[in-house]
Amino acid sequence: MKQKYFNPKIEVQNAADNLVEVSMLFGDVKTIDLTVEIAKANYELPENKRLQLFGGDTLYNCKTLNKGQQAVKGLILVVPWHKELDAAKPFLDRAKPLWGGDVAWRTATSYDATKAFLDALSNSGTNPTRSTILEKLKEVNLPPEETSGQNLRFNPDGEPLGKPMLVEVVESNDPYCSYLNFHLVEE
Repeated sequence: MKQKYFNPKIEVQNAADNLVEVSMLFGDVKTIDLTVEIAKANYELPENKRLQLFGGDTLYNCKTLNKGQQAVKGLILVVPWHKELDAAKPFLDRAKPLWGGDVAWRTATSYDATKAFLDALSNSGTNPTRSTILEKLKEVNLPPEETSGQNLRFNPDGEPLGKPMLVEVVESNDPYCSYLNFHLVEE
């Protein structure tokens, strides 16, 4: 999506005219503003013509809520972690006092990455190398009580074996993010 050549209002209207029901918004940090413009163009459509919007963790922040306001209400995102997970409560109870406030998903996943690295490093012998640590990362198996709330393991390619979750933008009593928040979508 090149902002220079992309008109969100025209593109969203074309999608609605062609009976498209869903739009996937997978931008990057440089295209959050454009993504919000797409959501706003969608919000301007009659309610029965609006697209259901889905996106990725790039949009999982207060900036999206503040810029998009009511236009992003109902947006569903795929995310790696959420504070409403029951298993996240022990981590949050430990982390909030240390952090001095709310803990975001990037903090939680960074914590998990650090725990995984330290586990791999400690199991790499007395003279660890980069390749030894990478191999030991594949063997990491940390229980939820040692992470931000989920079992932490990796597949043979080094990708985390975790279950992504869905969150939806809903109204909230918290003015910090324009009275909106991300709520865990139940399975």
